[in-house]
Amino acid sequence: MSPKALKILIGVVVVAAVVAGLIRWSRLRFHEAPAPAPAAQPATVQVAEDAEPKSLCPQERGKVVKTYGVLELTVERNADDLCAYEVRSSKGAKLAEDEGGLAVTAQFADLDADAADELIVVADSGGSGLHADTLVFTQRPEPHLIDKYDGCATRVEKAADGRRALMTCALQMNMMDGVCNGCSPRPYIYYMLESGKLVRRNNLFTSAYDKRIVAEQKDIRPEDAEAFLKSENKDDRAFWDAETRSAVMRIAADYIYSGREAKAKEVIEKYWPAWDRERILEDLR
Repeated sequence: MSPKALKILIGVVVVAAVVAGLIRWSRLRFHEAPAPAPAAQPATVQVAEDAEPKSLCPQERGKVVKTYGVLELTVERNADDLCAYEVRSSKGAKLAEDEGGLAVTAQFADLDADAADELIVVADSGGSGLHADTLVFTQRPEPHLIDKYDGCATRVEKAADGRRALMTCALQMNMMDGVCNGCSPRPYIYYMLESGKLVRRNNLFTSAYDKRIVAEQKDIRPEDAEAFLKSENKDDRAFWDAETRSAVMRIAADYIYSGREAKAKEVIEKYWPAWDRERILEDLR
């Protein structure tokens, strides 16, 4: 090949390489940008609280085993068709057990912002009384049972400041003063985990109480309330038959449990017969 032909060939190769490079850069710049690198995965998987916890108890005889961090929950439908449960640490230490529930649910949430979720086990006994045992377990500093309490089935809620709380309700006023079971005061109770203990913080959830109070006020009918207010003693039919009685009890209880006893007193003074006001306030406290 002559020197001239060689120069032409080299020139063609150089131009082709430059053109190919420009095409490749254009594709990368406008059409084929590489996908971003996947985000780093957390070292441990956190199980969020369930908005509507479902029972873990099998429909038929058998057991289910769930692991929550270093805690292990076993739920079994036994020969009596009841839901038995057992909670152990990963080292095998038994932390709690029972076998009398009709349903067992579990929620896993960080209640005290220490980057380690707590396990909330609810064993519902069923029935119109709404009783359920709630057990709260922590993983730190060692796995253990923090507390156990009786009330409505517990749910995980958030306060306005973002902290999580356990919401249940008081059941000790069921059928109080002879009212029907469904008419009974069942004020909310909110627990927060602070320094390793459950502490009541109802005053942080006044908006939830107020929402219920608005609904309860609709059960106070003017003509019924007037007759109730004029009743003369506990044997008066206007006292025992009044629908106002249970509604006012529920409203006053909500005010008392949310830390606003002065508001409860206002409601009692407005709607409750004078001869019984002191007694009912004391009972509701």
